[in-house]
Amino acid sequence: QLHGAKFNLAMNTEETLSLEDALENKFETVQSCFSMVDISIAECRDKDEQKRILDKIKNGIGVSQCNAKVIELLRGSILLMGRKALGRISELERATSKLANQLAILLIDMGKFDE
Repeated sequence: QLHGAKFNLAMNTEETLSLEDALENKFETVQSCFSMVDISIAECRDKDEQKRILDKIKNGIGVSQCNAKVIELLRGSILLMGRKALGRISELERATSKLANQLAILLIDMGKFDE
């Protein structure tokens, strides 16, 4: 996120609901998706631009560090979505929610032990 760029995970309502369901009921699948992030195979319509971008990354922070940053941003966005989903259920349900437990695991994976 150089130069103050913002990261936004854009999803329609159906995709958002599907991800919220996966967070609660297929958490291992969501977690495994993070291990598949590889910016070196990302594609661009303009192949010259694709090569220029990848070269810039390789000569800058490197592919591994960029992948790690993308994963961090994805986890943060998914955590925010999960928190919003938790906010829509009652406090009583939240206390025993499977989603709350899954988000706690995500926080631990992110190294956020105090949240």
